[in-house]
Amino acid sequence: MNGWSKEVLKSNLNAFTYGIKVGNVKPEPYQGLYYQLSLNAWLLTYYWVAQEAVREIGKEEAEVTVWSTIYPHFTEKGMKEFIGYFGEDFLSKSGIPIQQYIDIKHLL
Repeated sequence: MNGWSKEVLKSNLNAFTYGIKVGNVKPEPYQGLYYQLSLNAWLLTYYWVAQEAVREIGKEEAEVTVWSTIYPHFTEKGMKEFIGYFGEDFLSKSGIPIQQYIDIKHLL
């Protein structure tokens, strides 16, 4: 497991490095951010099933959750390519818009 987790982190960091190189990902705004995002992506996917059981929720997509932490770091070019690959509807799967929550929170 230790070796596997290191390989996943390395693969994630390689993806960020490549993204920066081709202009799809913004330069790191502070040192260590992309390491943390790489770790977060690994954590989300590794513990996904456990969090679903604990939260007792319906099926949510791990892929959407992981991408939602990454695409704010895309350049305009990167976001255009992301939407071109996944489609515009992918972004609408991210969850409840904050304004909707604000509008209904008094009902909760």
